[in-house]
Amino acid sequence: MNTPQRRACLPLLAIAVLLTGCGAALGASHLSATAPAAAMAQGTTSALTAESAAGATANATEPPYLDDRSDAVAVLSSFYNAINRREYARAYGYWRPGATTLPSYQDFEQGYSATQSVTLTTGSVQSDAGAGQRNYRVAVILEAQLRDGSTQTFAGCYDLHLASPAIQTPPFEPLSITAASIQQVTGGANPADVINERCAGL
Repeated sequence: MNTPQRRACLPLLAIAVLLTGCGAALGASHLSATAPAAAMAQGTTSALTAESAAGATANATEPPYLDDRSDAVAVLSSFYNAINRREYARAYGYWRPGATTLPSYQDFEQGYSATQSVTLTTGSVQSDAGAGQRNYRVAVILEAQLRDGSTQTFAGCYDLHLASPAIQTPPFEPLSITAASIQQVTGGANPADVINERCAGL
């Protein structure tokens, strides 16, 4: 398996998983996936929003629209762009239809009710291709700004999948999120340690 390092110029699951919002827990899941601890040091931070804690609950600056499925990092960047623009239907659409524990749209939207914004930092990207299938695993750190002015940090990995476009028949299914293993980082824990614990080889 190749494990290339990928850098994103843009802002920021194999067992399927319930991804909820950052209000109580940004993501809940179990899956084996990841990157080494050093990966995050080479990652890219996506400042999707830059509200201060004082201004987080009012008149937040809306980030420019981004909708890009050209690679795994671009999909995650677009996903969190949609979250930060409160375009939850678009965010939901970056998930693969039928992902085992993807919640209903209503629950998905409600899960972000306490979230003001999320800043995504991506680390290494692992990839595996075979039999016309392309699978990716992306290490991430998420900094969630809540509407009450507090912040939460999460770390883990996302899994994404694309069937080779050359062999697909209509309707075309683009590169999509299939699962996530995200855990809140608390008690002074190192996010890289959480990544190593939660994520293993693709």
